[in-house]
Amino acid sequence: MTRIALLGGAALLLSFCCVELRAQTFAQIVAYHFTVTSSTPPSLAPNNYSDMKTELRAFHQSIMAASLSSPQSDTSYASAVPEVRWVLGNGFLHPFFGSQDNSILIVTSNDSTAVNTPGGDASALIFNSTCAAYVLAGNGYSLSTGSVGGEATASDQGSTGGKVETFSGDSFGSGHPGAYSYAESYNGAATAHGGIGYDDDGGNAEAVADVKAVANGGDSYATGGVGGRADADSAGGDAQAYGGGGFGGSGIGGDAVATCVNGNTLAAGGDGEDAGGYADAGGPLGCDGYAVAVGGTAGAGGTGGYAVAHSAGDDAFATGGDAGSGGNGGDATAIADAGNGEAYGGHSSGAGSSGGAAEVDAADTGYAVGGDGDEQGGYALVFSSGDAEARGGDAVGSSGIGGEGYADSANGDATGYGGFSGTTTVPGGGTYYGGQGHAYAGNGEARAFGGDGDYFGGKATASGDGYTWARGGEGAREAGGDAWAISAGGVALAEGGDGEIYGGNASAEGDGLTIAQGGETTGSYGGLGGSADALSHSGDAQAEGGSCAATTGSTGGEAVADASAAGYATATGGDGVLGGEAYAYALYDADANGGYGKVDESEGGYAFARHLYLAELQRPLVEVMASSAERLGNLATHDGLVPPAA
Repeated sequence: MTRIALLGGAALLLSFCCVELRAQTFAQIVAYHFTVTSSTPPSLAPNNYSDMKTELRAFHQSIMAASLSSPQSDTSYASAVPEVRWVLGNGFLHPFFGSQDNSILIVTSNDSTAVNTPGGDASALIFNSTCAAYVLAGNGYSLSTGSVGGEATASDQGSTGGKVETFSGDSFGSGHPGAYSYAESYNGAATAHGGIGYDDDGGNAEAVADVKAVANGGDSYATGGVGGRADADSAGGDAQAYGGGGFGGSGIGGDAVATCVNGNTLAAGGDGEDAGGYADAGGPLGCDGYAVAVGGTAGAGGTGGYAVAHSAGDDAFATGGDAGSGGNGGDATAIADAGNGEAYGGHSSGAGSSGGAAEVDAADTGYAVGGDGDEQGGYALVFSSGDAEARGGDAVGSSGIGGEGYADSANGDATGYGGFSGTTTVPGGGTYYGGQGHAYAGNGEARAFGGDGDYFGGKATASGDGYTWARGGEGAREAGGDAWAISAGGVALAEGGDGEIYGGNASAEGDGLTIAQGGETTGSYGGLGGSADALSHSGDAQAEGGSCAATTGSTGGEAVADASAAGYATATGGDGVLGGEAYAYALYDADANGGYGKVDESEGGYAFARHLYLAELQRPLVEVMASSAERLGNLATHDGLVPPAA
C-alpha cells in the first residue's frame, strides 16, 4: 500500500507540474524568453539563444503550447514599460485604443504545415511614440517540395524615437526563395532580416529610418543560389547593409547598398562560392559621414565582390573581396568629396589568379593598394588634392605582371609604386614584369618607383612642380626599368633600374638641377648599361651612364648632360669592356668623361664637351694606363670657359 501510495503521489505531482507548464501565464513566458530593458525606446534581449530570431520562434511556440489567445498583454513592468503586447499575425499600437508610449509590441505568425502553403505573414504598425516592435513571420513547409516563408513588415509612425525589427520566414524547396523583409521608422531605428532560402535564393531586406537603418539579406544554401540583397537608407542617421551569403555550390553573395543623408554608411556584400556580393556605401550622392564598403569574398576560381564607398562630407574606405585559389580579387573605389579616401583591392592566389584594382578620388589625402595575385597584381590609382600614394599589387606566380601604381596630387606630394613581380626561387620559363610606378604632383614632390621583376623591372615616371624622383625597378634576369623625372621648379632625379643584361635608361628634365643615372648590369657576361640623359632649362645637369659588371662583351651606358641654357654640365659614360660615351653641353663649364675600359685591350668611351660660346672642340684620344688590371682608355674631356663679362 505504501509503495502504491507513493507512486500515486508522484504521478499526481507529475500531472500537476505538467498542468502548470501548459498553463503558464503570458507574463511568465515573456520573462522566460526575454530580458526587458526600460530604455527609450525599450528593448528585448534573448535569454536562451544567441540570436533574436530563434528566441522569437521559441517564444511563439511557448505561446501556442500554452494555448493563449491573441492578443496578450503584460503590464508587470509598471510605468517604465507600460505594456508588453503580443499579437498573432497583424498587430498595432495606437493611443486611440489605449496603447501607451514606451511600450513593446511582439507579432509572430505560424509556420506552414502543408506543401506549397506559405508561412504566415506578420506585420506591425505603431502610432505611439518611443515604442518598439519585434515581428516574426512563419517559416515555409520543410518537407517534400516545400513552400515559401512568410513576409515580415513593420512601420513605426510615432512622433519620436521608436524602433522596429522584422524577421521574415525561411523557405524550402526549389522555386521558393527566402521571404522579403521590410522595416521603417519615421523618427527612429529600423532593422530588417530577409528569410533564408534553403533550396533557392535568400530573401531581400529593406530598412528605411530617420535615425538608423540596418538591412540583412537572407542567406542561400542552394546550388547556384544568390544571397538576399540588402538595402538600408537613413534620412538623418547611420545606414548599414549586409548582403546575404551564397553558401551553396556556385553560390553568389548578395549585394548590399547603404545610403544616408546626415550619418555614416556601412555596406558589406555577402560571401559566395562563385562570386562575392557588391557593396555600395553612400550611393551616387554620398553620405555626410564616413562611408565604408567591403565586397564579399569568393571561393576557388571565383571573383571577389566590388566595393565602392562615397562620402560627401567625411572619409571613405573601400575594400574589394578576396577570392580563393585561381580567382580574381574584387575591385575597390573610394570617393571622398571632402575628406580622405582609402581603397584596397581584393587578393587572390594560385595559378591564373589576379588581384583587384583600387581607385581613390579624394578632396584631401588618397591612398590605394592594388590586390595581390599570382598572374596579375591589381593596379592602384589615386587622384587627390592632398597627398596621394598608390601601390600596385604584387604578382608572384608564373608569367606574372605587377600592378601599376599611379598617384596624382593637385596640391600635395604624390608617390607611386609599381607592384613586385616574380620570384627567383621559381625556375625560369615565365616572363615577369614589375609594375609601373607613376607620380604627378601639381604643387608638391613626386616620387615614382617601378616594381622589381624577376625578368623585367617596372618603368617609373615622376612629374611635378617641385622635387621629382623616378627609379626604375630591378630586373633580376633581364632588364631594369626605365625612369623619367620631370620638374617644373625643382630637382629632377631619374635612376634606371639595374638588370642582369640591360640597365634601365634614365631621363631627367627640369628647370633646376637635373640628375640622371643609368641602371647597371649585374650579369657575368655581356650587358648594356642604361643610358642617362639630363636636361636642365635653367640649372645644372648631371648624367652618368650605367656600368657593367661583366668583363666580357659588355658596353657601358651613354651619358648626355645638357645645361646649355644656364648652368654646368657633367657627363660620365658607364664602365664596360667598351666604355660608354659621354656628351656635355653647358653655358658655363662642361665636363665629359668617357667610360672606363675595364680590361686590357678594351676601349674607353668617347667623350665630347661643348661650350656655348666656343666652337666645337675635340681633342685627340689619349690612352692612359691606370693599372695592370684596368685601363682608362679613350678619355677626352673639355672644361668650358667662363663667358666674358657683359
